[in-house]
Amino acid sequence: MLHLARRLPARALAGFMVLAALGCAPSTGPVVPILPPLTISTPDVDGNVSIDGDAEADAVVFAFNEARGEGVIGTADDLGRYQLVLGADVGDEISVWQRVGTEESPPRTETVPGP
Repeated sequence: MLHLARRLPARALAGFMVLAALGCAPSTGPVVPILPPLTISTPDVDGNVSIDGDAEADAVVFAFNEARGEGVIGTADDLGRYQLVLGADVGDEISVWQRVGTEESPPRTETVPGP
């Protein structure tokens, strides 16, 4: 289900997004936001949360934790399912969005739940 996931510091994630935006591929049209279900687990003993949901098939999926300045990038499978792992604390806000071709969806932000 998880094709690719990498932890990236905020600067690397922002730089990647700028480079991706400068791509030369033709526009693919508007991309819908990440829709429910979007599930964020409570933090595990290592301080990581699991982020699961549905995106467009084969979309690149981003998650970013502003409080920690960290993000992760993964790829949805051919059915649009994805699973990401990101460091987070209870109460942190995690923004999740997808990119298809050169078009990105608006972010959807959820709060990390407590136990």
